Amino acid sequence: TDVELIRDWMTVPFVSRMYHVPDEIIFEALEISPKNNRDKSLMDLNQEYYSKADGLVLGIVKATILAHQPPSTPVSPVIP
Repeated sequence: TDVELIRDWMTVPFVSRMYHVPDEIIFEALEISPKNNRDKSLMDLNQEYYSKADGLVLGIVKATILAHQPPSTPVSPVIP
């Protein structure tokens, strides 16, 4: 999962669909209510709720996405 593709113009629901992580989990990690915030960009959420911590929302969203990805399937060694 390449979370570096997440940009601050994206909304939480957009990221949620893109990475198959429920938006409730992302809002919970941000400690922000989804009410009236679903249409706001990550940058807008950062400015509104964490104005003194530049890039915090983007960092939390990336970490949350990574934490909620299914574990990768180990590759079995080929035995001749």
